[in-house]
Amino acid sequence: LGTRLYRVDVPGEVVFDEFHFGKFLNWYLRGEYFFDIHPPLGKLVFWACAKIVGYQPGEFNYDRIGTAFPDGYKYAAIRRATALLGSLCVPVMYLTARNFRMSIEASIVATALILFDISYCIESRLILVDAQLILSCALALLAMTQLWKTPRATPQRYLWIVLSGLACGAALSVKWTGLATPGLTGLVCLLGIYFPHNRRPIPFLQCVAIGAIGLAFYASLWWLHFFLLDKTGDGDAFMSIDFQKTLIGGNFYDPKFPKQNLF
Repeated sequence: LGTRLYRVDVPGEVVFDEFHFGKFLNWYLRGEYFFDIHPPLGKLVFWACAKIVGYQPGEFNYDRIGTAFPDGYKYAAIRRATALLGSLCVPVMYLTARNFRMSIEASIVATALILFDISYCIESRLILVDAQLILSCALALLAMTQLWKTPRATPQRYLWIVLSGLACGAALSVKWTGLATPGLTGLVCLLGIYFPHNRRPIPFLQCVAIGAIGLAFYASLWWLHFFLLDKTGDGDAFMSIDFQKTLIGGNFYDPKFPKQNLF
């Protein structure tokens, strides 16, 4: 926590892609529709944190990199949320290393590589979703290694199937590049190429269940995304005219027009 939280309020100005994700956060809080190339989980986490800490967007719009935050603006609270999530990856790495039957000493070294990685440390101190992406990928790998350890046909086995599905869905729901980790572990699990404690493939239906849970979690986040953004905004032009008819305050808004089905 110290490597991520120390002076997290410095600099007191917009840094790098805070220019984008700060805007997305404010648009969520105002309900203004926007378009982004990434899935919504990372931004929804910021929205939830903002609700908890009482963050208010006000008139500040993250207009450009280097813009100073107004006095009393709770940007540091959102940065602290990122720092906390980035810090969680450290114990997750240790547990994963132990699941791979690494010694305690080797597991500590692997953990230290995450703890003191400068690029990851910096990304964990700003309003960016990369810390969430790496954490969700790490959780997916941890969950799958735990799944391989549990005996078949036990309550613990079914619990880790659900948790593996949720973790894989979370990795995909932050950025689509997050598919790499659950995709690789899924291929290994299906083929049973190698994993500690067990060389047998995970049954096909269990792999299907993990995938289905992950996709259901992914789809549910899009429902929340569209539910929160019911007003006209910066991303209207990316959507169809029928969709724009549902956005309050837009040029095509029609209060009688039925909202489109998510699927």
